Amino acid sequence: MPLKLKISVEEELEAFKSIHIQTKSSELLDEKPLEKNDNGTAPATVIEERISILIPNLLLTDLQILPDEPLGLHPTPESRVGKYLMRSLEIKGILGTGAYGIVYSAMDHSHQTWYALKALSKKRINGAPLDRRQREFQSREIQLHYAASAHPNIVSLLRIIDDPECTYIVLQYCPDGDLFSNITEMGRFVVNDYLIRATFLQLLSAVQHCHKLGIYHRDLKPENILVDGTQVFLADFALSTTDSESDDHGCGSTFYMSPECFKSSEMYRCAPNDVWSLGVILVNLTCGRNPWKQASPLDANYLAYLEDRSILKSTLPLSNELNDILVTIFEPDAEERITTEELITAVTTYPTFSKPLVTL
Repeated sequence: MPLKLKISVEEELEAFKSIHIQTKSSELLDEKPLEKNDNGTAPATVIEERISILIPNLLLTDLQILPDEPLGLHPTPESRVGKYLMRSLEIKGILGTGAYGIVYSAMDHSHQTWYALKALSKKRINGAPLDRRQREFQSREIQLHYAASAHPNIVSLLRIIDDPECTYIVLQYCPDGDLFSNITEMGRFVVNDYLIRATFLQLLSAVQHCHKLGIYHRDLKPENILVDGTQVFLADFALSTTDSESDDHGCGSTFYMSPECFKSSEMYRCAPNDVWSLGVILVNLTCGRNPWKQASPLDANYLAYLEDRSILKSTLPLSNELNDILVTIFEPDAEERITTEELITAVTTYPTFSKPLVTL
């Protein structure tokens, strides 16, 4: 496993303030024509000078710029498999796809090391360049992930590779997939209170770390938590923000959004929204399901919870102790909702989460 960066919170904040990522290659390379090597690529030293505004020490210095795609053509996710970056980093397969990027597995043949590689395309599906807002979203994702990635339970952001077709983010590889598959397909957490607690405390620590840096994830869910043995790692900062309050009510996945996210006329606080998402994940870990489809009176299960805060322990296999914790997490009033610090204390204190299985 790649070594985690060891820097202080103060250094992280300073790095965050100084980082600026520019993802549009034409703005980096169009100052004057570049001399070409025999193979038609630009010399790496020249490229490095032009993109010195990228994250310090993250840009790979012997970057190979590959021929750009013709305008109007957009590569499929599968078409990148087999491509080499940096001469020795081979894209091996697709790990996941989403609205904000495609994640590949990649092998560094020079060190026989696996990495995850997130590709952020610089073009729309029709081949046109991204607009300024879309580029800013990509820039923000890299900035905030890098600022938070020193934590031992946040996926390490290791390198940035700038390519005419897309920006590649080289990430720590987690061989055991995401938390969703570990819950639903492998059943690792069934009546395993020790593992539930250990896993959730790791996630809590990562989110608390982000909040101390003024970073709010806004898309906490098992699919965005990666697994390597008994360790979990928070990933995917595509929707993260430094705004403590937001009016972006469609941000995140419906199952994990707080009730205030469904009130489009109001600003909502991002930290309590993350805490609510953590509560749904805790139910996922313990029960293997969601408590409701959305935290809105339009959802019958959530409406039943509003009428009776003890109803979850009668409909789900969870302990009285866990129900007590969930009531503080699923507090409809965001101002009264438990904080990450208080939640760490509660989870550490209570001994049981699951209701024992009844044997006939």
